[in-house]
Amino acid sequence: MLLAGAGAVREFLEKTIDRHLLIQEARRIGLDGDPGIREAVGTLIAQRARDALYRDEVTRRLDVPEDAVQEAYGKMAYRYRVRHILTYARDAAEAAAARVRAGEAFGAVAAQVSVSGTAGKGGDLGFVAWGQLDPTLEAQVEEMQPGEVRGPIETAQGWNILLLEEKRAWAERPDLARVRSRIKMLLSQRAASRRSLEFFSHLRGRWRVQIFDEALGEGHLLDGQAARPDAGQAERVPVATAGERTITLGELRARLNVEALRRLPRSWALRQARRILDDAIFASLLEQEALRRSYDARLPIAREARKREEALLLDKLLATVIYPRVAVAEEETRAFYEQNRRLFAEPEAVRLGAIVLETQREGEEALEELRGGADFAALARRRSRDPASARVGGEVGWIARGTADPGIEAVAFSLKVGDVALAKSAQGYVVLRLEGRRPERLREYPEVKEEARQMVLGQRRREELRRWLGRLREASEIVLEDGAIGRAVAMYEEQARERAAARESEGRAATTEEE
Repeated sequence: MLLAGAGAVREFLEKTIDRHLLIQEARRIGLDGDPGIREAVGTLIAQRARDALYRDEVTRRLDVPEDAVQEAYGKMAYRYRVRHILTYARDAAEAAAARVRAGEAFGAVAAQVSVSGTAGKGGDLGFVAWGQLDPTLEAQVEEMQPGEVRGPIETAQGWNILLLEEKRAWAERPDLARVRSRIKMLLSQRAASRRSLEFFSHLRGRWRVQIFDEALGEGHLLDGQAARPDAGQAERVPVATAGERTITLGELRARLNVEALRRLPRSWALRQARRILDDAIFASLLEQEALRRSYDARLPIAREARKREEALLLDKLLATVIYPRVAVAEEETRAFYEQNRRLFAEPEAVRLGAIVLETQREGEEALEELRGGADFAALARRRSRDPASARVGGEVGWIARGTADPGIEAVAFSLKVGDVALAKSAQGYVVLRLEGRRPERLREYPEVKEEARQMVLGQRRREELRRWLGRLREASEIVLEDGAIGRAVAMYEEQARERAAARESEGRAATTEEE
């Protein structure tokens, strides 16, 4: 924009002035006190402050030491053949473990009781190595001996039983250089998870948290609507207090997938609901702690909040003050349609099938197959280099004139229905088949009445906005200094030349090094 000269700068400044005048007017008439705007801006500030605090306390400065990488890589020296049973209830896991220890085949028990996706395979996880299991289960497996059964073991997924069938050295273990980044990523994720739990514990110690167990029973969370408070009551039923905030039953319900929870054993479903409540408490405590530490005053957050408020103010002014003055009569819409029929013309279009290939020779071979009786859809699925169209047998759909690659369009619109031909495009070579043709036509007024009304409405609104801006400009003192604009343009152009020269110098240096 700036390199286009003073004219472009002046145009940008004029638009900026118009926007500021409208925002000032919105503030003058009190729209900045609108509850919806204040709530939206407050929510944004709280979210950004919460996220920034979480980054600072949990995910930032997660340095993985080299000895931890080496230790993890050392654990990858072995692979473990593991079978697994997962249940949602401890008593079901204990019963399954007892059956296995009494001599029943682990795979048969897993097929009957496990809720894991591996139940159909008798709980067989195959060979796994470090980093492929839940850390809790991973630690158990590393200590086990072949033939040993362990469990029940509780994880976030449920209650687990493990059978180690075999432990073997991993002869094909990748070199450390190939897996270092993955190891560091997994270690960072695990460290972040631990830090998150520690920080949650810290916040719960700093801010008073109280959970109202009586509000978290089956009747409130899982039973039918008749057994639970209605929506209005739910908004007022507290399930927890977190610092200075109250979390209501309605807020908790909004986070729950009640239908999914109802399919789980009641005890596990209620535990899952408590975990989701913990997430809500953690988010609330993060927001309060971030605001206590004045994260909302940080420049990036304050700047984004101001931009959001200004955008909302502008939208509110347009929607409630300026645009409601504009109305469009039926006769105006009809007159616009009659005077601008070309806008409502539907261009000629063709429906195509396409097989995308790399070379002309491939295209000619495909044409020969088609002319020899090959099925177009089957050939497209087999040979087309475009995965999207290949999956649907080369079907492209309707293409309007003037919207396709010129090479394709020239061939496509010259074909008769059923014809095939080879076209060259930016993608390569394309075998086309014409499936259908639709001539240009004028859409009738009833079809486009609403579309035409919106066009007229847009014109009227722009005219009304210009009138408003004219009045606001008349009431304001606006000074654009040509000298300052010229100096700014010169400065930015000089900076651009310096950057271009620096890039050119870097390019020459890189070329010299390669030589």
